[in-house]
Amino acid sequence: MALVDAVLGGFGLLVIALMLELTAQAVRRDELPSNQMLGIRTRATRRSPAAWTAGHRAALPLMRVITVQATVTAAAAVLVAFLLGSGPNWAETAVLTLLVGGYLITVGLLIRLTRVADTAARRAP
Repeated sequence: MALVDAVLGGFGLLVIALMLELTAQAVRRDELPSNQMLGIRTRATRRSPAAWTAGHRAALPLMRVITVQATVTAAAAVLVAFLLGSGPNWAETAVLTLLVGGYLITVGLLIRLTRVADTAARRAP
């Protein structure tokens, strides 16, 4: 796998990390109104402003975890591709494993984040 492929593969993880970080910052500042672009939109979180806020606040810790995990995975894939280049045959497998594993972990954590937010929103007044 070429360095360019690793960078492109890692770019998607960085976009996810950036969107989550922007969302988390807006939640921390209480500046994330219900909208169609950014945020966790489930039936429960869209039920009321209080539910929207409760869901997003409950999801904040996982937002941070996903942001760090996605960023570290993307950086690791690019670093491994850069250091190993077209060297050993296992280098391509290592980079691909990092990227696929990173995406799978990210998706799993995003599903968990949605469940946490939905549960908190259902408990909100």
